[in-house]
Amino acid sequence: PPVYRKPFWLDVGASDFTLETNRTSDFPVGHLILLGAAPLYITAVTYDVTANTTKVTISPTTQVEIGSRAVGRDAGLTVSDFPVAPATNPATGGFMPVLDTVTTPLLPADKGQLEVSFYGDVRQYTRANHLLEIDGYPYIVVGSSLSDDGRNTVVNLATPVYKDHDNTHVVRVSVRPVYAPSPVQFAGLS
Repeated sequence: PPVYRKPFWLDVGASDFTLETNRTSDFPVGHLILLGAAPLYITAVTYDVTANTTKVTISPTTQVEIGSRAVGRDAGLTVSDFPVAPATNPATGGFMPVLDTVTTPLLPADKGQLEVSFYGDVRQYTRANHLLEIDGYPYIVVGSSLSDDGRNTVVNLATPVYKDHDNTHVVRVSVRPVYAPSPVQFAGLS
């Protein structure tokens, strides 16, 4: 017979979620969660022995509902296999180095936009499925292109910008794409 699997989603303004049993080893601090297209960092994990539940604290707080409420049409919840968040693990600098925004400045971006722009050509760093972090907020890059005049790189994002960003913020870009489990396509260098 069919097995019912409860769908997983996070409401607007969620900063944590609770799971049954001890799941601390499944959600290590500093790792990246992808819930559908939304990237989130794991900032804390606590197990309550008496309730037999695990509370996973995430960052940033969700600004829209993410996940899926549809039974049988799960959005997918994946966790990176190594720590990614530079704020909790400075050793991840090799995976997410700082982008030089002195020579290629980040142009102002307003909360809610689905794209950010850089003055100059940064397409070699902002490829599809790479992780872009601005001021500690993670975004998945959908694609990037030069503007019509060829002066700016427009970077399309999978989720809206969490807050206003400008060139005073630290910008990091992953050196490798973030792949979902069992991918059917790989984004190569060419």
